[in-house]
Amino acid sequence: MALPVLCPTFLSSTICHNQPSLLSFRHLRFSSSSSSSSSASSGAQFVTCASKIEDQEIVRRSANWQPSVWDYDFVQSLSVDYTEDKHMEQVQRLKEEVRGLFDREINQVAKLEFIDVVQRLGLGYHFETEIKNALGSIYNNTEDAQISDNLYATSLRFRLLRQHGYNVPQDVFQRFMSKMGTLNELLHEDVKGLLGLYEASFHGLEGETILDEGWNFASKHLNDLNLDKVPTNIASHVSHALDMPIHWRPNRLEARWFMDMYGKQQDMIPSLLRLAKIDFNLVQSIHRKEVSNLARWDITNIDKLPPTIRDGFMVLYNTTNELGYWTMRERGINPIPYLRKLWADECKAYMKEVYWYNKGIKPTLKEYMDVGVDSIGGLILLLDSYFLTTDKLTEEGLDYVSKIPGVMHSSAKILRFNDDLSTSSVTYFDSCAFL
Repeated sequence: MALPVLCPTFLSSTICHNQPSLLSFRHLRFSSSSSSSSSASSGAQFVTCASKIEDQEIVRRSANWQPSVWDYDFVQSLSVDYTEDKHMEQVQRLKEEVRGLFDREINQVAKLEFIDVVQRLGLGYHFETEIKNALGSIYNNTEDAQISDNLYATSLRFRLLRQHGYNVPQDVFQRFMSKMGTLNELLHEDVKGLLGLYEASFHGLEGETILDEGWNFASKHLNDLNLDKVPTNIASHVSHALDMPIHWRPNRLEARWFMDMYGKQQDMIPSLLRLAKIDFNLVQSIHRKEVSNLARWDITNIDKLPPTIRDGFMVLYNTTNELGYWTMRERGINPIPYLRKLWADECKAYMKEVYWYNKGIKPTLKEYMDVGVDSIGGLILLLDSYFLTTDKLTEEGLDYVSKIPGVMHSSAKILRFNDDLSTSSVTYFDSCAFL
């Protein structure tokens, strides 16, 4: 289901928010006390599975996972509700409106907040140039007292600049430290500042003690905060951050949550939110289509096929994977996705020809040749030959060949004509003999 303006929905996901990928972190921060108690308080329950090997029982842990909902039938049922062609004009108009907002005469804090909103809505990739230019200007302007004397603004500036690769020193937080080397206790009343510091601390590097102290200070006071005594939107952001910081969250999933929060803000920009929702739906439709296409190569339910089709498909599956493995080992490139697409196209062509035959339809020459070029199998032979005979495979060359250039298409067409000519000749001579 697409994401409507007033009632957003999204695909179910098997991603666990409490298990971020370690590969995406530059610097992990853990509390020694919380790490030891988290497993006890998480409510995780394990059941044991036992197996016997040579009369010796081995007890194994099991997390008792539920079966995945992503079976073959469900994946094939995914519909593509949004297409770029239908919304291209509206998307371009909204993008131009939002692009113009980057040129507004606003203070640095407001510009930082705008950039943060654009990114958290999942729109950053549309405005990379505008964001880069805005942050470059902010980075070069170090004399803005509105930022340097405000913990929230300093933290936001630090986080966004570090996120985009700017070398911002941790000393920008030095003015908020006491003579004892700890953060000023008066800051515990600044909830927005604490939240900003907490998020900024996850962009710290090893050995940056000020950011380590900032994380400890912000974590303690945010966890001790009585959320019933702060505005609802702030309380939601605090709970969300303590569950997992922005830096650890996949941007597309963060965008889904943030759209609801941004829609409740008094200073919400309607065109920006509208663009975010359309963009989310378009990307979701692309993901649905890709997942559905990947399922063509699924062999989980192969036993449901008739024996002749099942056996043929297994030969096709094993041969293609064997060729793919050899190419990866010898050439360093995985050709299986390209071969898989061609096989899918060829099978679709078979089905089209069967449909014509069963319905008694005589296609036009153009219709016949468009299908016949795929059904003859020449394109697969040519692509296989390319993988097996080319010494230096490159991604660029592979992309070019996979788009079926004219020389491959013409070769397949000649093969189609030659095959049909042979069939028609046999039919002609058989007819003459009968007469």
